[in-house]
Amino acid sequence: MNLKKLTAAFLSAAMCFGCVSAFAENTDDYEFDKDEPIDFCVYNIWAENFVTAPTADIKTIKMTVDVTGFDADVDAVNTKLYSRESVTWETHASDIVTINGDGTYTYFISFDEAFAPDKLCTIYIKDVLVALTDEDPDGQGADIKESKAHMNMKLVSCEFNKEPSAGENAGDAAPAAYLAALVAIAGIAMVASKKKA
Repeated sequence: MNLKKLTAAFLSAAMCFGCVSAFAENTDDYEFDKDEPIDFCVYNIWAENFVTAPTADIKTIKMTVDVTGFDADVDAVNTKLYSRESVTWETHASDIVTINGDGTYTYFISFDEAFAPDKLCTIYIKDVLVALTDEDPDGQGADIKESKAHMNMKLVSCEFNKEPSAGENAGDAAPAAYLAALVAIAGIAMVASKKKA
């Protein structure tokens, strides 16, 4: 191995190590307290993983999580799905997904260029405000260390190279209260139809 390759490998390893320390413990089910940053990492090549990378080149990532026990000192927490790869060492982000209650939330990243699965480094959801500026230009991670929200976040699915299903947009959430209202409306409609019959 020549000196150039050795230096590149060393720099890559140093960057990798620096990335690891910025993330919460890898998990697929975590309860956040109000004094913690929302930082939910399901894939990190330098730690335990809860997602299996695909065998084909990666073009998209779609991830769904369940949120329960939401209680916050803020109206909502703006989050994004982030992913870093080792081709460009850029961090890619989804659109903002606003968590404002219990429910199921879906995130979607589409990469400009597909990359090999062995170049995938990380997949995580994070409060935009606590993100570092190299993760997200809107991040204020140097100044903000807590999300002020209690919640339990649990991984439902993480899929590669799949577009959102019909009627499912990136960032859509199905809060429990909304779903309960739909069920109640359906129940009222059924009772009304039975009375007419």
